[in-house]
Amino acid sequence: MKPPFIKHKKKETFNLKKELFKYTRKWKWFLLCIVLFVTGAFYSARYSPVIYETNARIKITSQKANEIELPGNLSTLFDDFKVNQENEIEIIKSYRILEKVVEKLDLNIRYYSIDKIKFKQVWNLPFKASPIDSLTSLPKSGEYIVDFLEDGYLISDINLKEWKVQYNQIDLLDTNLPFLLKFDNLNSRGKIANKKIKVRFFKKKEAALRLLSGLRIEQIGKNSEVLKISLRNESSAKSEAILNEVIEQFNLDGVNDRKRIFQRTIDFVDERFGYLTKELDSIESKKKIFKERNNLTDINLDTEHNLSDKSNSNTQKVNLETQLEVARILKTSLINKNNSKLLPSNVGIGITGINDQIVLYNTKLIDFGKLRVSGGSNNPVVKNLKQNIDNLRQSILTSVIAYQKKSETALRNIKKVDVKNRGFFNTIPKNEKILREIEREQSIKENLFIFLLQRREEAAINLVITVPIVKVVDYAVTNLIPVSESPKMLYVKAFVAGLVVPFVIFYLIFFVDTRIHTKEDIYANVNNTEVLGNIPFTFKDKVFRGINDSSLLAEDFRKLRTNINFKLKNLEASKLASVLMVTSSKSKEGKTFCAINTAIAYAALGKKVLLIEADFRSPQIDTYLNKEGEKGLSSYLIGEEFDFRNLITNNTIGETNLDVMFSGEIPSAPAELFSNGKFEYFISSVKKEYDYIVIDTAPTMLYTDTLLIADFTDITVYVARSKYTDKSDLVYSEELITTEKIKNVSYVLNYLETRSLIKN
Repeated sequence: MKPPFIKHKKKETFNLKKELFKYTRKWKWFLLCIVLFVTGAFYSARYSPVIYETNARIKITSQKANEIELPGNLSTLFDDFKVNQENEIEIIKSYRILEKVVEKLDLNIRYYSIDKIKFKQVWNLPFKASPIDSLTSLPKSGEYIVDFLEDGYLISDINLKEWKVQYNQIDLLDTNLPFLLKFDNLNSRGKIANKKIKVRFFKKKEAALRLLSGLRIEQIGKNSEVLKISLRNESSAKSEAILNEVIEQFNLDGVNDRKRIFQRTIDFVDERFGYLTKELDSIESKKKIFKERNNLTDINLDTEHNLSDKSNSNTQKVNLETQLEVARILKTSLINKNNSKLLPSNVGIGITGINDQIVLYNTKLIDFGKLRVSGGSNNPVVKNLKQNIDNLRQSILTSVIAYQKKSETALRNIKKVDVKNRGFFNTIPKNEKILREIEREQSIKENLFIFLLQRREEAAINLVITVPIVKVVDYAVTNLIPVSESPKMLYVKAFVAGLVVPFVIFYLIFFVDTRIHTKEDIYANVNNTEVLGNIPFTFKDKVFRGINDSSLLAEDFRKLRTNINFKLKNLEASKLASVLMVTSSKSKEGKTFCAINTAIAYAALGKKVLLIEADFRSPQIDTYLNKEGEKGLSSYLIGEEFDFRNLITNNTIGETNLDVMFSGEIPSAPAELFSNGKFEYFISSVKKEYDYIVIDTAPTMLYTDTLLIADFTDITVYVARSKYTDKSDLVYSEELITTEKIKNVSYVLNYLETRSLIKN
């Protein structure tokens, strides 16, 4: 029957106490890391330079906003002069600008003061490195040590090559001298006597890139137009000089760009003026010739004048035609001499005094009619009046004929003018179109000329009064509080790092570790089983010494013995011996060690115990008991010895007697020996003579021998070794249990560290 006590697979849950214990066991490593990090922090605080941060703030104004424009363009009142800050930041950080800063401040040369503890970068020294003459140049790279003496200085390189320069022998310099020091004044020489300075040379490109990597530029806020420029360095004076020079070079670059634009505008306009002058002269000449050919002064005025002439001509023409008609009527009346009718008066004929003559003529004609009736036709008065009437008629006729001729001439002239005006009006659309094209072209050129002239004046004014594009809010100022770590904070961080680094390392080790360590690991990976005992790891004691053994090893095997007895009670009662099979998944897990000591533990109770070495693959019991070369089980199974009792040896361990059946000589086919039936007979025989039989078998994963023996056993003690047995090995053992290839299995955790044993 199955045992009632069954352990089920446990769910892995987080146990804080267990996790902390895993790390506290490694306290020596934590202590070592803390010591190393704190030591490193000590030397870092002692030899590392103190770094300060220098800040400057500027506002970049729009170039358009600073330009002067002449009146006339109102659209500029509504222009947006906001500057694209990101573009300006990139310009400030451009290699072109920073290279100018490097050249201006000689940033490719660094100076360090040398003291007993560390090198410290210095600035504003009373001298600077310079070439020997105009034919030589400074070193591109390298380090040199300068020792200042009373009368000169000594230069040495890393190869210990030396050059000595005396102050009073400057004209006798060594031509191989790498560089020369130029002092600000003679008094400054005595201030640096007996001091050492390290001079380090960089390539200008390297110095510019170093400056670029350390320069930080950012906006004060999202809606702010102020930029903050920052630089960190151990020399605050150097940082301030660099930031101020960066601002200056950026400002000069912007001013020079604008000046080039204004000058180019002036040059372009001057060049265009020559072309425009020639084109305007050509257009004026073309307009003049066209007007001369078409007799035009101003086409609008000419049209108005001709329209007026045409209106007057029509009026005159009507009047003349009316006068001619009246004149023809009068002429007809006057030509007929027999006609004694009165002439019409006030007919509107335009002959001076004609109306008076007609009135006089009519009066006399009336008088003539009256006198002729009363006096007769031959009356001298009548005749005289008749003669006067005829003369007056003839005078009126002459005037009418003359007026008629005059009016006809005037009418012909008017008709000629009408023909001329008609031709003028026919050519008006064509002339107007041509003249408008000429005037349009002229207007365009004149406007362009005026526009360019205006732009030239604007450019000329802006060229002279070009203002900076940078408004300096704050020049470079260094914060008095260093940004480098304070020694106290450095020690705190070192201490924390000393805890965190080994913790992370051990966490990764534990995370990738698939081996079992405690019995909880066994419970978490197998079902339907239990752990009967934890066996400690010991360098001294390898074998339970018997009744009087009080070692930790002995106590743990006594516990194991007790737990096995409890498990045996749950099995069916039998008068025969209990058979215990001790096995493991692979070699070196300590199954032989556990088998021997379990057998000794039962023998210490006075029980009759037989220990069988059934591991023909790698027998180890003879080594533990110092009994090499003994015949054993293999001899019986092969058939060399017919009585197995002759192969069992008695061994005294302390005050305990233990019978042992050694493996004997290693056979060539162990599996076949366990299948020939002799082993079954052997087990059934010794069960009648002993109280307990303990069998040490081969590893289950490597060989099938153990599975052939399993049917003859009551309990299987499955040994797992702490920090050695993999969790996948437990999965394999669980497959054997599930398929019932081994039965009544319980685990023993071997080689457990003493601290873990106490905890468990």
